[in-house]
Amino acid sequence: VIAKNGGAPNGDSPLMKAGEDMKDPEPEQAPPKHEDGPDVEYGVFDPEDEGGLAVALPVAEEEDPYIQSAVEYDPDAKPPIYRRRRFRLYAFLGFFALVAVAVGAVIGIVLSGNSSSSDDAEAEEDPVRVRIERLVGAEALDDPGSPYEQAYLWMKYNDTLGVEPNDPNFVQRFALVSFYYATTVDEPWNTCNPPEDDEEDNCIYRHLVGLPSSYQDFPWIRWLTPTKECEWAGIYCDDDSNQLRAIELHGNNLNGEWPESLKLLPFLQSISLPWGSLSGPLPADVAELDHLVSIEAQYNDWTGPIPREWFESRQLVRLNLAGCKLSGTIPPSVGQAKDLRALYLQSNDITGQIPPEIGQATNLAFLYLNKNALTGTIPETISDMSSLERFYVQKNDLN
Repeated sequence: VIAKNGGAPNGDSPLMKAGEDMKDPEPEQAPPKHEDGPDVEYGVFDPEDEGGLAVALPVAEEEDPYIQSAVEYDPDAKPPIYRRRRFRLYAFLGFFALVAVAVGAVIGIVLSGNSSSSDDAEAEEDPVRVRIERLVGAEALDDPGSPYEQAYLWMKYNDTLGVEPNDPNFVQRFALVSFYYATTVDEPWNTCNPPEDDEEDNCIYRHLVGLPSSYQDFPWIRWLTPTKECEWAGIYCDDDSNQLRAIELHGNNLNGEWPESLKLLPFLQSISLPWGSLSGPLPADVAELDHLVSIEAQYNDWTGPIPREWFESRQLVRLNLAGCKLSGTIPPSVGQAKDLRALYLQSNDITGQIPPEIGQATNLAFLYLNKNALTGTIPETISDMSSLERFYVQKNDLN
């Protein structure tokens, strides 16, 4: 219902805003009604009149009467949103959630700060351990008596050279110290072990050059001495960068399993550990050494198969595993060794057939497979090996 705009008192707008409380106007005094007739607000009704008509009387119009302003009313309308009980509940829950998130964020920041503080405190307390643990993992480092643990203890308490964890050669030095402990499991080397009592740092390294006991002597420095690791016996480093390039310890009675720490030497090009007592399986991760071109580990006690990954290492030029206890077959991946020049596998327990893929190793010049348990026939692809100079395959079970 829209009311006539007759003006509102006190200058207020004649239209009420939606949602405002609307008071009912004071009821006007209704004129007297006739008992037996219809309601007549302004006029007279004569019941004796047969026509039953009401007679209208003129009424003087009041000047500028106030008419209560009306608003449209929708009986289905809901109260304003901020007055709803559900809204108040949701608002409370939302506020509570925001507070919880804020508290959680503060706790996270505090805990993160405490964690960082703990890490910093640990690093300040034992930076050597923190650095090594990042290299090999806490489990390997905490293994009692392991080469990693012994190397860590030596570098922390006995290495008087003062190599810091952030020094460029820290990892290289740790890897070689661990290498020594990994290859002296049963007994020390023949020569150039760490000095004992009043021994000098100098030593005479006896390098085996031929069987049964043909040695050549070289003056060198003992291992685990307060000198640069590149000066230790059998170690060859680059002169400019002091990065380790080769380990050559021929006939020095190395014992134990394959030194795991060799994988920490990314620039290693040559591993030469023949005529020793090393045993166990050959690890596949040796192939991850991107610069490795030569492996000489003949006349040890290796067991198990040759890892196929070794042949997938395309840069490998020389592989000598003769005179061991290797078993299994020659993997077909041998054909992927495009740069391989010499493969010595004689005097093992290798079985199966010679894989025809070997013909893809076209740079292979020296192939020694004699004294094994190979079967089948010699593959015709051998004729594709244009660089082949020597091929020994006698004393097998070939057809």
